[in-house]
Amino acid sequence: MEFTYPGANKSHLQSSNSDVVAAAAISITATEMKTILPDDLTPGKYNKIYLSGHGSAGLPLLKCGDEFLSPSDIVDRIVQHNLHEIDDIRLTSCNSANIIKNKDFSPDEIEKSANMNNGWLARALFGQKRSLAEHVYAEFERRGINVSISGYHGTGVFYVPEHGKPTTHLRSTTVPATPEHTVRRSDYRATLGRTQPIDIE
Repeated sequence: MEFTYPGANKSHLQSSNSDVVAAAAISITATEMKTILPDDLTPGKYNKIYLSGHGSAGLPLLKCGDEFLSPSDIVDRIVQHNLHEIDDIRLTSCNSANIIKNKDFSPDEIEKSANMNNGWLARALFGQKRSLAEHVYAEFERRGINVSISGYHGTGVFYVPEHGKPTTHLRSTTVPATPEHTVRRSDYRATLGRTQPIDIE
């Protein structure tokens, strides 16, 4: 068999003859493949900052060690070290995208936990409730700094041996986490700002 199959096209991939399918797949791959050299890569677009700590739904605070950081404190520290130039900032603390805790990961529950409609009296007394991600984004916006801020629904997960996945990339609705209530963090991300995050899977 030659390396390329003359006249191969994608319709040959539907053939009942496995030799034709294999030859067409190899030919299409060989003719459509692109070579990428190191100079062609732009790794800067994949740079991101992950801010870890402890958070709670609807509270504008991030607990880091012995400190409680307000959105203003968070932005101060990022700007002080010019880290805002890496414009993809992700808050991995528990419920960083939630106004109230989500009970599960159904679309309705996620919507409810992120967009709780405060009553008029609560809004008048305490202002509109927002997630930590919304508070941090608003602080950047107030300072005229254009960044992308992501928060995540659910609680952070650190140990789920049954999953066989990196546990820092998971979220759950239970503590300790159970496999049936655990999901991939990137599937439950909420992003605010000018750019959508770029992930490498």
